[in-house]
Amino acid sequence: MTRTRPFLLLGLLFLLAGPAAGQRNVKIPAADDTPLDILVKVTAPAAACMAVSDPLGLIAVGHHGTNAAAQVSLYKLGADGKPGEPVPLVLPRPAPLAKAGVEVLSVAFHPDNPLLYVWQDVELKRTPQNVPIPFTPAELAGVPTFDHLCVYRLDGPAPRLLVSLCRGEAFAVQKPVGSVCLDAANGRLYVPNLVGNPKNNQTIPGSYVTDTEGIPLVGPVEVEPARKAGPFNPAVAEASANAIATALAANKAVLPQRIVTPATGDVSPDLPHCGSGVGFVPVAKDVVLYGGYHDVAFVRWAPDDRRARFETFLPPVHGYQHHHVVAHPKLPVVYSITYRDSLLYRLEHADGHPTLAPQTGTLVNAYALSAPVVLAKRNALAFGGLHRVFLLSLAPDGKLLPQRSQVLVAPQPIEALGYSEKFDRLYVGVEPVKEKEKGK
Repeated sequence: MTRTRPFLLLGLLFLLAGPAAGQRNVKIPAADDTPLDILVKVTAPAAACMAVSDPLGLIAVGHHGTNAAAQVSLYKLGADGKPGEPVPLVLPRPAPLAKAGVEVLSVAFHPDNPLLYVWQDVELKRTPQNVPIPFTPAELAGVPTFDHLCVYRLDGPAPRLLVSLCRGEAFAVQKPVGSVCLDAANGRLYVPNLVGNPKNNQTIPGSYVTDTEGIPLVGPVEVEPARKAGPFNPAVAEASANAIATALAANKAVLPQRIVTPATGDVSPDLPHCGSGVGFVPVAKDVVLYGGYHDVAFVRWAPDDRRARFETFLPPVHGYQHHHVVAHPKLPVVYSITYRDSLLYRLEHADGHPTLAPQTGTLVNAYALSAPVVLAKRNALAFGGLHRVFLLSLAPDGKLLPQRSQVLVAPQPIEALGYSEKFDRLYVGVEPVKEKEKGK
């Protein structure tokens, strides 16, 4: 019988584990603001997310935007690791949504090829009383052809949109979070925010099988292309992009080959908080960890595992927040940080299966507003908060320690962080300096 929530036992173990059990619960006290020599400010209005590519020497910043001039900005890194002037990318959107705000929820680089993946959504408008404002009839006409996923080629004189997809009723609109992630070694592109059970507003992730270059393939894939290291092959990527364009022009759905479902094969209200897909961490072929929602801090999804296709970890303390999962680059460890909350978790795993009860950290006078970033060289976990960037100390085995440092950055929420191991620099998106503030 397929299990859907074996991590429930972990939740019980977590509650029973006391401080003597290897510091399962760590209180991380407040600290004074101190300078951080590796911090580099990247001028980026309404910065929402960030990715850094050491092979390409680029930073990509996604923006919040109500009629913003561009939704993504690309920065070339100099020999000193400092960013140059931004190159704006205007993402495609249907004419009926031309005046709608666009939120870029996630940006990600291919680890080897000159490709950038962007996940966008239509901004959710609210009244001063925080009540959602529905689409107008004119705007609704544009929703079926709004493409959430855009893939850019970066090897030419200017970035070029190679393909855009993930449209139609299968994909949820106006969602606040979601990540895109490429598992290049295994040929999988993970995407968020497919429509699950509409009765409880459930959203779920899925994964595309990709060609050898990282472009999604159309339809069922019975025999996957042989994957091997080598230079970027533009002809293969262009052929896959043309196949997507042809299918969309014929009004055919281009859906992920795999979509999260419980054991029954139905998207059930029994799993209302399985998560839309925030911070994917591929751990093997068709095995991925990602962040959940509300009472789920970690999700393990393995669609081909007949014993446990879908597993979740329920932390002892939870609220109605999203959890973002990030991998330690050198250890079989992942961290889950709770947006707009003071809780985070460390999970050691083998092929995505927990090896011990997770460790929890409780922040004093701080909460997270950005995706977390692991600085392996410095044994630290960084994230943005209100006005500040926080660095949490890690032990050599990746465990959370009861100490942190923090730096005052700017009078704004800090939502976009990225790290370059090559330059050992932590980049943070900040608002441009206003004219009246210059010279102060």
